[in-house]
Amino acid sequence: MKSILVLCLLVAAVSCRPESYDTRYDNFDVEALVGNVRLLTAYGHCFLGNGPCTPEGSAFKKTIPDALRTGCGKCSPKQRHLIRVVVQGFQNKTPALWQDLVKKQDPNGQYKEIFTRFLNGRRSKMKYILVALVVTIAVVDAQETYGTEYDNVNGEAIVSDDKQFQGFVDCFTGAAPCNEPAAAFKRVLPEAIVQACGKCNPAQKHLVRLFLEAYSKKRPQEYEKFKDLFDPERKYFPKFEASVAGF
Repeated sequence: MKSILVLCLLVAAVSCRPESYDTRYDNFDVEALVGNVRLLTAYGHCFLGNGPCTPEGSAFKKTIPDALRTGCGKCSPKQRHLIRVVVQGFQNKTPALWQDLVKKQDPNGQYKEIFTRFLNGRRSKMKYILVALVVTIAVVDAQETYGTEYDNVNGEAIVSDDKQFQGFVDCFTGAAPCNEPAAAFKRVLPEAIVQACGKCNPAQKHLVRLFLEAYSKKRPQEYEKFKDLFDPERKYFPKFEASVAGF
């Protein structure tokens, strides 16, 4: 009984397997075909029955009516690609010949909608993939930024007040404990230098510029030591400074 059941399942599986077209020419060089207008025209005449056919042309010709009616429902992925490329070649390079093919295969426009959906299917899919990719990148970008809780810190007041300014310097260099805003900036400072403030928003770049300019002008020698501390080989600081220069 078990053997009979297995046999029945196998028969059912084979019976349910969808028909497919001959795959002998799935590796046909379709780009070479559409790149040669003379050859493409010859294939068009083959499909119309107005000229001789190559073996490949004959195979394609046999599948055209059924592929048109079913929206290439029996096509393999490679065959779908081949047909889309060939059709686009006819449409773009021999439009009159394409219209003759349409009139021959679908004179009443009965299958136009289903075949058009097939032709546009890949482009639509790619469009949705592209939209999803853009959204994903946007989400990642939104996540890959620094916190904004101290974006409203009064940078001008800090750099103009020697005591406040020194507090930030001492925090960054490890010479003294940090208050919370300074600690927040210190946590991201090494990465910001290496990445040229790639995750900084405009407000943060403005604060960085104020600090760097004040440091370099007020205490140029200490500023060089500061750069030595975070970038001893000077691989990153020039780009870091340039990235905030306009803010």
